[in-house]
Amino acid sequence: MARIYISSTYSDLKEHREKIYQTLRRMRHDAVAMEDYVATGQHPPLDKCLADVAKSDLYVGIFAWRYGYIPFDGNPQQKSITELEYRQAHETGKPCLVFLLHEDTPWLSKFMDKVTGDGKGGKQIEELRQQLGTTKLVSFFKTPLELANLVAVAVQQWEQERVDEQSQASTINNYTKLAEKIGVVVQGGEVNINDFRFE
Repeated sequence: MARIYISSTYSDLKEHREKIYQTLRRMRHDAVAMEDYVATGQHPPLDKCLADVAKSDLYVGIFAWRYGYIPFDGNPQQKSITELEYRQAHETGKPCLVFLLHEDTPWLSKFMDKVTGDGKGGKQIEELRQQLGTTKLVSFFKTPLELANLVAVAVQQWEQERVDEQSQASTINNYTKLAEKIGVVVQGGEVNINDFRFE
């Protein structure tokens, strides 16, 4: 079971978040999301969000057309919580799965910063989406169900890669121990299976 942090703006992606949350729970993962925070009627504290990202095994970021809430305190660069969560995941070396709403998807204008004037008239979310699209391998979605399916597949692939890496590390460790037992000199801390001759 992995601890997976779900990051996005809230009101525009509420249904999408719920589908992902349910999917990850069915996959027996510990899904961490702002919905888990105590309902106070206020935005979740930035420190809590960033700490939860840092404690997670995997970050899932979902981006539509809202930049999101920008906390004033402890935020000299004036970035949104959603962007700061992504930055925290990246800086702490967390694997990041990024999903962008497809540009052709019909979307309510009240959830688009370029229409409402929020996020510097939509400039901040457009810049963030562009940066994510050029620096990360991203997937595009149109519906909540499609997004949940994409997340499920991506998480399964991530899990398999983790198992493969652990298996490879275990195999190398076993060969290293065997090499030490039979007196094979290990150079650079690595053992090549071709060094062994079984007769």
